[in-house]
Amino acid sequence: MRWSRSLSAKVAAGALALLGAAPALAAPLARISTVVEAGVAPGAGLVRQGLPRYLAAELARAGADGFPAGTRLELVIREIYLSHDGGMPFGVTNDFSPMPDAITGVTRLIDARGNVLLERRAFATSAPDAGGFGPDNAARRVDALMRSLAYWVARDIAR
Repeated sequence: MRWSRSLSAKVAAGALALLGAAPALAAPLARISTVVEAGVAPGAGLVRQGLPRYLAAELARAGADGFPAGTRLELVIREIYLSHDGGMPFGVTNDFSPMPDAITGVTRLIDARGNVLLERRAFATSAPDAGGFGPDNAARRVDALMRSLAYWVARDIAR
C-alpha cells in the first residue's frame, strides 16, 4: 500500500485533518519495533535485535514510504518453529520431505495517536537447510526466517 499514491492517502489525510492533525504525508516510518511474545523460545533474542534492521532494509528496497507523520511499524512474533530432521516421523510432510521452518505473527501500522491503520497476519517459511549445517545451525535458520519475513512484510506494506 503506497499511501502517497492511493485513495487511502487521501482518506487518511482527510481523517487526520478532521482529527486536528496535520495531514503530512510522504514521511518514512517513525519507528520499527519487534515484540516477541512470551514462550517463543528459539531465537527470540536474535529476532528482537535483527528483525527491525532487516525490515528497515527491505522497506527501503520496496519503496514503502509516504506514511502519515509519526506512523510506526510493529511486528509481534507469536511463534518460531524450527522443524526436526527429515528422518523424524513428526518432522516430515506426507510426501516425506522435510517440513519448513516457520515464523508467524502480526504486522501493525500504528499512527502517531496510537490508532491501528493496518493489521495483517505475518508469516514466512524457509527450508530447514537454509541455515546450513554445524553448531550455529539454529541461529542461522532463525536468521533465514527473519530475512524471509522482512521481505514479505515489506512487500505487503509497499503494495
